[in-house]
Amino acid sequence: MTIKISHFTACCNLGTNIEEIYENAINGVNSKFDISETLIKEKKVCVAKIKTQLSQIENPRFNLRCNHLILQNISKLSDNIAEIKNKYSLSRIAIVVATTNSGVEEFEKQQDKCLSELGNPALFLRQELNLTGFYTTVSTACQSHS
Repeated sequence: MTIKISHFTACCNLGTNIEEIYENAINGVNSKFDISETLIKEKKVCVAKIKTQLSQIENPRFNLRCNHLILQNISKLSDNIAEIKNKYSLSRIAIVVATTNSGVEEFEKQQDKCLSELGNPALFLRQELNLTGFYTTVSTACQSHS
């Protein structure tokens, strides 16, 4: 089996594309970070926060911050995605999403278990792109135990 990553992009506090993120990281741009005094009691900490306006999602089942970020990124890859969808069967295109959480904040507010399911971002992307192949979400969150 061959796995091919043909195109990628990113969005974080340092920028909305790979080039901008790279330039800000190399140049040590600190203005892209905030100082918080509320996250850790009696301590100031540096916080990376994405301030870019994100697309809206109508379906409440998928209305998660990580899915808003997915939309932000796939919009930059629309031509590449169309090319791949034309070249391969929709059942042969897999979705693999890596995220630290799916919808912890949203779940806490709404108590809807769909919002906290690890597979939510991959399912969202699969449906957004009208694919029928394999999909999964990989947790990148750290574990404090073995």
